[in-house]
Amino acid sequence: MLRPETAAARSPWSRIARVRELAREFLDASGIAGAVEDDTVDARLRVLFDEARTSFPAIVVDPCAFVRYLGERAKPQLPALASMAELRSNDLYVACACVHGDLNGMATFEHDYLRPAGAAVARSGADRQDVDDALQLLREKLLVAGGRLREYSGRGSLAGWVRVSLARQLASVQRSRRRRVPLEPNAADQLAASDPDLAMIRRRYGDVFQSAFQDAFRGLTPAQRNVLRLNFVDGLNLDRIAVILKVSRATVGRRVLEARTALLDTMLALLGERLRASPSEIESLLAVVRSTLYGSLAELLQSTTSAKQP
Repeated sequence: MLRPETAAARSPWSRIARVRELAREFLDASGIAGAVEDDTVDARLRVLFDEARTSFPAIVVDPCAFVRYLGERAKPQLPALASMAELRSNDLYVACACVHGDLNGMATFEHDYLRPAGAAVARSGADRQDVDDALQLLREKLLVAGGRLREYSGRGSLAGWVRVSLARQLASVQRSRRRRVPLEPNAADQLAASDPDLAMIRRRYGDVFQSAFQDAFRGLTPAQRNVLRLNFVDGLNLDRIAVILKVSRATVGRRVLEARTALLDTMLALLGERLRASPSEIESLLAVVRSTLYGSLAELLQSTTSAKQP
């Protein structure tokens, strides 16, 4: 019969055999000159870990990994205790969990830091779509393997650091939007040059063709626009997108198909409404557009996502 698990066995400290092991990890990572024999360093590190673990009980971080993470961000010119006092240990606990791939850590970062930052920036009057785009780009930059969340030093609040990072990302999105060129002289012309049927469409229905595609793209949900950008514009495969969105590969495949179908069906419906053509002309036109666009979606999306979005 198995013996019941004891409280000591469940404790995160069960792996820490020696009293001063945490001090050794911290001092080695920080480069701070200090005596490992000083029990006060080890004791303070244990307090910081216990406080962070109590604040975020769902997050699992190894104590040694956490104190190494602290040590890497400590100032080596300061005594150990003074250097620790400068660090926002609870925020660094969340960051450490994300960097080490803890799913609960990432969920906490999304709920407690990213979403509030997005709401705060949106309240400033920024366009909601621009904020959503900036959030998606920042999420990828910070959380994908080797992401920039490692750059957070822990000396200011993580919430403030995320807000500043989002504001900078939003400014980049807005600058990019202002520099964007219309779709008409770019992707559609390139497609027309390589396809005789599409060239005929461009000559006869050029303006309607452009506006229908752009309006159909704007009519998608933010999630649909994002997944199409990631797949067709950024060229990411389904596995990479699954990591970014934290869903399964099959879910990504379904979302891409649904978004693509919604985009093309809406565009075709808009063309049917807006074109002054006979029913037989429209039927032939829509058949050409559908067959052509499925193979040329990347080019059109590349240019449309570089066009001004309202």
